[in-house]
Amino acid sequence: MLIVVCWRMIKIKKGLTLRHVALTDVLGYYETETDELSKKMLMSYPKDMEEAKKDVKEHISENKAKPIISENFTIMHNGNYAGYVKIQFQNFDPNSKDGRIHAAIHPDYRMKGLATLAIRAIIKYGFE
Repeated sequence: MLIVVCWRMIKIKKGLTLRHVALTDVLGYYETETDELSKKMLMSYPKDMEEAKKDVKEHISENKAKPIISENFTIMHNGNYAGYVKIQFQNFDPNSKDGRIHAAIHPDYRMKGLATLAIRAIIKYGFE
């Protein structure tokens, strides 16, 4: 059986891409949200892997919603999970040029400029 999966993918530069969130991202998402620095910065975070899985499933369903209210992307660095970036459109209108962006980087990939590159790419994708 041949299964074709289509994800939106944004190539930023060699070895760095954004792709829609998938269930395979649960562990990376959990590690990103629950290290000590993240716990200090976030108002809430998943308590365990099951809660992280529930969050990721919600992000996947947001990507499929019509009209598009938000899109959730995984930051991939040389094929590895490096974090995520989310674009959320205000007024539920992707044409409004008004919205919010949230990014979080896995502890192993912080201080490498990946969030800056991902945010620049998502701004171009969502608003230009």
